[in-house]
Amino acid sequence: MRFDKLGVLPSSLTELRLNNSDWKHFPIASMSSYTKLSSLKISNSPITDKELETLLSVAPSLTHLEVSAGSLTSIPKVSLSSLTRLHLHSNPLSQPSTEQLHFLDGLKKVSLGGNATNFLCSCELPTDLQRWASRQENREKIDDFDEVYCELKGFGVVRLEDALPGNGSLCVEPTEDMLKWMNFVDNTQQRQFEQTSTTATSAVITETSSTIAVEVVTEKEKPKSTTFPTTRRSETSTPKSTTSSSSTTASKTRKKYRDVENEPLKFVNILIFILFICVIVLIIAIGFTIYFKFLNTDTGKSRRHHESEPLNET
Repeated sequence: MRFDKLGVLPSSLTELRLNNSDWKHFPIASMSSYTKLSSLKISNSPITDKELETLLSVAPSLTHLEVSAGSLTSIPKVSLSSLTRLHLHSNPLSQPSTEQLHFLDGLKKVSLGGNATNFLCSCELPTDLQRWASRQENREKIDDFDEVYCELKGFGVVRLEDALPGNGSLCVEPTEDMLKWMNFVDNTQQRQFEQTSTTATSAVITETSSTIAVEVVTEKEKPKSTTFPTTRRSETSTPKSTTSSSSTTASKTRKKYRDVENEPLKFVNILIFILFICVIVLIIAIGFTIYFKFLNTDTGKSRRHHESEPLNET
């Protein structure tokens, strides 16, 4: 069935299912007219990541969304307060970012399983997905948690549950230092996410304020020769400041991530240096022991021998 060739559907539509459908371009514009649409299920259909994010932005009443057995490669990042259930199983999903996992925090039920996913796991440095899934409340919201797989170094493709540090896991029980490191990374990413949100909000407020200022000048019937140059300078200065702050935030973010990744290496280097100092001290102590035990003994014997020679001659 060609969905983009389908006739007009009633505006009171509340549930729509598209199975084995086809289209050249998903008719997202027409979806905005279905203001009461609460459930949408799309399976075995060629919807793209960009089309899905745009769809979420024009469907304010959507509470249940299922896009399965498709070609999606990422979890959407659009904030939709009405959405409570998101099922994306059997899609070639890539490694989720911190922002995408924050989007899942606001949902009640999620499906991410299927052999087509390309998630990665690590025992030495747990990924964002592993730390997110290590919380009990997040594991409970994944309907198909037993079917979520990831590639673990040294073991191949394993279940995500088996790659979470703890009892019965392929990874050893996390040490106190590892737990502190995981909490540090989570807190750092949370602050970065909040700073990014604050920066985006301030940029929108700045742009809105400049627009309002331009409208006020226009209402006062200023001369065109002075109004338009001012408007252009205001409009062009705002993106530059936003770009500068974004690049600064990105550089700080990269620096923080480098510091987090180098924390275990710094600890190992310090430990090796301490062991090296201990070995040197031990060698020096052994040298002094040999000197005082053997050389001093020989010196004492020769001295007593010289002292006894005059007595023998007399």
